[in-house]
Amino acid sequence: MTTITKNTKPALPKTDAEAIAFALDHLHDHERTEFLQDWRAGKDVSWGLEVITADGKQAA
Repeated sequence: MTTITKNTKPALPKTDAEAIAFALDHLHDHERTEFLQDWRAGKDVSWGLEVITADGKQAA
């Protein structure tokens, strides 16, 4: 999992490959499956960015 700094915010993925990389690089194990299932179903996955932001605040 990649640590996100204040100046580095990932963007939501646009392709399947980006979605997989996003999940692997930024989400915890228990969040990855849900994120990828939501992505595949065409659901809103912006919650992934919220998770990253919350994790960044906890790490600070």
